[in-house]
Amino acid sequence: ANKSINRKMTNRTFFLIFIIFIISCKEKISVPKPKAFLDLKYPEPYYDNDYNLFFSYDLNSLANAESVFKNEDKFVFKLNYNVINASLYLNYTKINYDLKELISQTNFNLNNHAKVATQASKQDFLDENRKVYGTIYELIGSVASPTHFYVTDSVKNFLAGSLYFKTKPNYDSLLPAIYYVKNDIIRLIESLKWNN
Repeated sequence: ANKSINRKMTNRTFFLIFIIFIISCKEKISVPKPKAFLDLKYPEPYYDNDYNLFFSYDLNSLANAESVFKNEDKFVFKLNYNVINASLYLNYTKINYDLKELISQTNFNLNNHAKVATQASKQDFLDENRKVYGTIYELIGSVASPTHFYVTDSVKNFLAGSLYFKTKPNYDSLLPAIYYVKNDIIRLIESLKWNN
């Protein structure tokens, strides 16, 4: 009887050790933390009037203008926002009976980005006094360029712009920066004055 009890105790002990061994050897499953995005706050914009040969506009002090190309009919430059790792590319062209073609080219560039967007919206601008007519397009989704716009007086001047970030596109994390620059684009359009 004692041998039977001892054998049962020994078997139970081995069984318990075996169970503890199995449990302790199991691979720990780590659950990844959900992605979180920073609640980014940017400095309050301070605007000063910037003037070039073709037009003047209000420029945020956070952005610095860098000329890319310039001649008597064309001016390509970019506004660098180093604090948010972004650039707003601006392309001015004198209209030479080719307004439809310029708008078509702008729409072609926009449509290339819109192919990967999940949603798109637009905001129109019309100011008869300053002869400024245009549209801002916002593309929602992980696109390379989430904001595009163009403005024109429909006779002599055409200005198009595209916002690019120097990081992998992630709409949710870039949203505060997109809105920040979009407000600057609206200010640019609302303060724009053609110089001819």
